Amino acid sequence: MTGVQAVGGYRIRPIEATDRELLRAFYAGLSGDARAARFHAATRGISEEAASAFCGLDHRHREGFVAEASEAAGSRLIGHLCLEPIGERAFEVAVVVADPWQGRGVGRALLRAAMHWARAHGSIRLVGLVGPTNGPMLGLLRSSGAPLDLRSSGADDVEATLELAPERRRAA
Repeated sequence: MTGVQAVGGYRIRPIEATDRELLRAFYAGLSGDARAARFHAATRGISEEAASAFCGLDHRHREGFVAEASEAAGSRLIGHLCLEPIGERAFEVAVVVADPWQGRGVGRALLRAAMHWARAHGSIRLVGLVGPTNGPMLGLLRSSGAPLDLRSSGADDVEATLELAPERRRAA
């Protein structure tokens, strides 16, 4: 996936360096539960340094996507997904969606974009650490259509691994 993909009242696009303040506002606006599910700890938001790291990607080895909704006053972020390389041909995936937008396909659209990008960059798996009570995230991963392996990480988390099959080429 390159560029922007429009879906159901929002669009999915690669994150940009200029998104730092939008991303900080997005994380600050999440409920405490949503931030805790994403970071596995209580937090009030993300620091300027974290925003710079999330937005300062090279789009070849590390990637991030945002979901953006248009409003009368401009646009605002409603979802964020990041991919970090781990090991050979694998990426760690983390995703969070703004509370009012959960259950509306935003996470699924972000995950599809991530799976497409990861396959195009030679990855064979996506790995995420999920809290064992985070049913929405486990449901999102199950809905991807990719084989899913769940294992205890030895901590309080579950290591969820999506095995990525190569994308099928469409006949012309």
